Amino acid sequence: MRRQRVWGRVRAARRAPKSESVWRAPLVRLAAMSGVAVAVLAAASMSPLCRIRQVTWTGLESPDADCAVFESAVLGRSLFFLPEVALRQRMGLDKLPVELRLHRHFPATLEVKLEPRCAVAQIDGGVAVDAGGRALGDAHRLAGLPVLEGFALGAGGKRLARADRDILRTLLPLFRLPTLAPSRVRRGDSGELDLTLADSGARVRLDAESADSELLKLRVFEESLGSEPMPRDIDLRFEAQVVVRDEGRPHARQRPH
Repeated sequence: MRRQRVWGRVRAARRAPKSESVWRAPLVRLAAMSGVAVAVLAAASMSPLCRIRQVTWTGLESPDADCAVFESAVLGRSLFFLPEVALRQRMGLDKLPVELRLHRHFPATLEVKLEPRCAVAQIDGGVAVDAGGRALGDAHRLAGLPVLEGFALGAGGKRLARADRDILRTLLPLFRLPTLAPSRVRRGDSGELDLTLADSGARVRLDAESADSELLKLRVFEESLGSEPMPRDIDLRFEAQVVVRDEGRPHARQRPH
């Protein structure tokens, strides 16, 4: 009886599809190893050994009172599961005149680095703003910052309105690219964004609601140009194509792959 059961399993294995017999065992082993690794990391991160026992401060100086309040809120918490977003909101860290960068050092040290806020743009009223849309002092209003037209500070005049902050956050990667960084961004009432590129003077139009995907399309299009100059007018509002205008009539180019 035992021999029959064994041979039955052998015959069943032989009848199994080749792809199933080839891939099942490695996949099962990989899943098991991944599960073990996740369990080990979770257990290690929740271990008392990985609870924050020391907070170090680097960078700029900060008032001792702020440091004491922050340390009392994080000491004893898990180094790897620190609720950073909730902590920032509850303690108002994003409203401070300095930027806080948190760096974790195994097993139980949290480094808090204080950095000065830097202006990334200025609204057309002359107020400089940082990457989070916070209004900065006049000392941050430097020549060459992109000008944001149609953007406004929210209630209290300390930060851009939420919709404007979302647009600025989407545009930030473009600010770091020498050939695509805008010198001016105009936000229209209809939800259209009109960019003037600093390097070429080209005009780029896109929809604010689709800015993420359309700016990605712009970067792919710019790479596809190679050594060709940037067209004078670029319209990204059409699906799967880029409409450009040089000195003649407008023409469409299919989205490069």
